[in-house]
Amino acid sequence: MKVLVTGITGNLGKSLEVRLKTLGHEILGISRKPLNKDFAVLEADILDSDKIQDFIAKEKPDAIIHLAAHLNSNDPQIYTINYEATLSIAETAANLGVSKFIFASSGAVYGDKGKAPYEETASLLGSSVYSKTKILAEKALVGLAKKTNMQVINARIFNIYGPGFNDSLINKLLSSNETTLYSSPNFIRDYIHVDRVTEVLEKLLKVEENHYINVGNGVGWDNNKLLEFLKAKGINPRVNMSMEDIYSYSIASITKLKELIGFTADESIQAS
Repeated sequence: MKVLVTGITGNLGKSLEVRLKTLGHEILGISRKPLNKDFAVLEADILDSDKIQDFIAKEKPDAIIHLAAHLNSNDPQIYTINYEATLSIAETAANLGVSKFIFASSGAVYGDKGKAPYEETASLLGSSVYSKTKILAEKALVGLAKKTNMQVINARIFNIYGPGFNDSLINKLLSSNETTLYSSPNFIRDYIHVDRVTEVLEKLLKVEENHYINVGNGVGWDNNKLLEFLKAKGINPRVNMSMEDIYSYSIASITKLKELIGFTADESIQAS
């Protein structure tokens, strides 16, 4: 399959490139800076709709995996990048006959006040600017799918860790730097290694119809459990424990993920 990946120079994009190549897909990319690759890469800003339209028209990808995004809620361009640019690329793709659009959304769309793993039908209560831009983009993409022949999959990715994801709590704990942790047993996260995320994204290329889908392990880790696990592996992170009593819960229900692609969860952390 011929797959266009936006955000191909990001940490997730780099790992996805390797997986797609390994599995025999033909890759296209979009990058703001020059890249020396053995496949076609458009050197353009994600907001340059004319260049992107010309590139898609010329290269005719079968699918687009849209990873490009701004993460910082204080970034003045976050709405323009995460919502407007996403919709613009998707509309262009639909008009030019691209058959599938996979959008890298976020588990943050659910917020963090749940009591049980979030199913895809759960209310979208994300309160950060970042999560709100993802919610807006998801809804716009579903609307687009209903009036065109392009299939849309909104992949709600939970907490990624692994090579390059230095802001991930697990990456911080595996580094030599001191990390502040909440000691509260009510601060719970669902962590998934970047290699498992790229595995899911590649398999979603074969999934038919429109879907919202959670991408996580469905396993909750509070910080005390996480520390115990790492110490049992001979890893002793430098930590500063905060005694603040905080409630923050973010775990994916992966029942649908298992049904769609046969996903099997990691019960442990890849501590390397």
